[in-house]
Amino acid sequence: MSGKNRLIFSKTISFAGTTLFNSILSIWIIEVFNSSKILGNINGYVGIAAIICNLLGGIFADSRYLMNLLLISDGVACLICFFVVGMGLVDDLLWIYILVFILNANSYLSSPLFKTLVHYVVRKDEIVKYNTNLSFLVQLITVLFPPVSTTLYAVKLLSMNNVVVLNGLSYLLSFLVLLSFLRKKDSGKGKISFNYLTAINYLKSDSEMFVLVVTGGLLNAFLAGFNIYVPIFTTKIINNVAIYGYIMTLEAFGGILGIISMKYVKMLNSILLERYLFIISSCLLILLSYYGNLLVIALFTIILTFCLARYNITVQSVIQQDVPQKIIGRIFSLFFLIVNIGSTMGSFIFGYLFSLNNNKPLLLVATGFVVIDLLWIFISRKI
Repeated sequence: MSGKNRLIFSKTISFAGTTLFNSILSIWIIEVFNSSKILGNINGYVGIAAIICNLLGGIFADSRYLMNLLLISDGVACLICFFVVGMGLVDDLLWIYILVFILNANSYLSSPLFKTLVHYVVRKDEIVKYNTNLSFLVQLITVLFPPVSTTLYAVKLLSMNNVVVLNGLSYLLSFLVLLSFLRKKDSGKGKISFNYLTAINYLKSDSEMFVLVVTGGLLNAFLAGFNIYVPIFTTKIINNVAIYGYIMTLEAFGGILGIISMKYVKMLNSILLERYLFIISSCLLILLSYYGNLLVIALFTIILTFCLARYNITVQSVIQQDVPQKIIGRIFSLFFLIVNIGSTMGSFIFGYLFSLNNNKPLLLVATGFVVIDLLWIFISRKI
């Protein structure tokens, strides 16, 4: 298996375990603890893990310890899964917080590390193709896993214990595949540097990328509100937990459409098409706030993830192609830092705003989408 394929396999197998875990976690929280506040806290702790680990990931991604940290990260995630199940701690809220924090620390720590490793393993002229192929596999997993897992959970054939064990096995497989990269001599030669000033100055010098990253962070703050609402909608409003998996499948379907569209509709750095679609989809959110309709939430989900898929591929490809090798890890780290600060703030805020039978915070989510995208459109014309 080539280095590129091993990299894809490692990333997709760990993502498969994470997808299985996340597809059950939200509805399990609402069912067991009956609290949108706890769900908001869970998502908020995910964001805190993301903020801390993206900074560390950016530092180590540009150092010779890149591969060592990836292996340690997968190893710790694997062990905590087996520990929580083995000690019978799955139903303990404190240990759920710890488990969620560590597993997402793995995810966000490895993100800039993986993306930097691509720079060493994949040829520059193949990077866009690599990102497209990886995104397609990720979306395919997102299509297949959630509906199957939530259906099995709904009929009591899959428990939270099973999910945590399977997630631990996925990290173990990823760990074993990554061992093959350990002897690569050209991956991560630099010393550890805690200086982000060069990366910040680079980001500030590219005004279009800077605005793109900042508005991405703001959008994620309001997107967090929608992510909290969906499990509440399926579990408490329509009383069908299996539907949550199908909504996640629609997310993947929209993402796949976005990926396929990259071949036919060229992505511009201004991303104006996606911004207009965000504004249009916000009208559906306003409708959803008054009428809890499954068709409306399905249409919004598809449009939203279509735009996000195109946005993510473009930003990642631009960074991997244009940013100097010595700071690429820290640029990715800053990008994800801003995005996750927005997501963390949104998770805590909307966790408190939502009650189990109150849709009105969706109006705030819709307003946020419209204002941010109109602001982006205005600024992009001035650049």
